[in-house]
Amino acid sequence: MALRVVGGHHRGRRLVAPPGADTRPTSDRAREAIFNILGPLEGLRVLDLCAGSGAMGIEALSRGAAWADLVDRSGRACAVIRRNLEELALARSAQVHRAEASAWLRDRPAVEPYHVVIADPPYASDALEEIVAALAGRDDLVAEDGRLVLEAGGEDMPEPPLNLYVCARRRKYGRAHVGIFERIASDR
Repeated sequence: MALRVVGGHHRGRRLVAPPGADTRPTSDRAREAIFNILGPLEGLRVLDLCAGSGAMGIEALSRGAAWADLVDRSGRACAVIRRNLEELALARSAQVHRAEASAWLRDRPAVEPYHVVIADPPYASDALEEIVAALAGRDDLVAEDGRLVLEAGGEDMPEPPLNLYVCARRRKYGRAHVGIFERIASDR
């Protein structure tokens, strides 16, 4: 499958995907729909968990995000992400972390919160449930106006804590089930 940036400054540029069965990049169609729903990203901070090729984080940067942290457990995937960032001259706007996503979330020191957190782990794993649980324990990582984008291979998508998030949209793109959740402001 040809992988490319679908919008923003780098629209149409090709990306390399890591080899192997663990990597399943989000389709161009789904990525375009997700980012159209998210709207303008100018100046925002983005976290791409289980980043694979880095396509989601790179798409956010192409559409104006100020910073992206990209996390993947695979050394090969991290090398591919770095290559994609370098080829698009985006390496100064991002950092690649080799780690298991849920462990990285639990161990991450307090930082400026992210406005968009994307989690698209391999479908045949429990990683999405672990990521949602780790995020529930770290409400300092997502800005009060932030959004979670969760992708699962079936309709059984774990829900983030209802006292912190509300489901804004659910969509299906082929096998991919996508949920977009908005952070609830603490003054509600």
